[in-house]
Amino acid sequence: PAERTLFLRDHTSWTKRKRAFAERHFTAIAKEAQKWVDDCCLFLFDYLVRKFWEKVVKEKMYEEEIWVTSLFTMNLNVIHRLVR
Repeated sequence: PAERTLFLRDHTSWTKRKRAFAERHFTAIAKEAQKWVDDCCLFLFDYLVRKFWEKVVKEKMYEEEIWVTSLFTMNLNVIHRLVR
């Protein structure tokens, strides 16, 4: 609710109809937008970690694990090497 209030406050120039639509659908749209951002981040970061890992293996730097984080979240992901 607080985010919706801030959003609507920042868009006071909108028509009543447009503001009513934004107010009515804000939560659903915000959730969908967040899911899209999360999905994009997962794909991009996984892709980059895999590319990095391929370089590590190619250069025979066999690290036991690689730590990955991002500016989007403060999570630390630890990727372990699987020994086959």
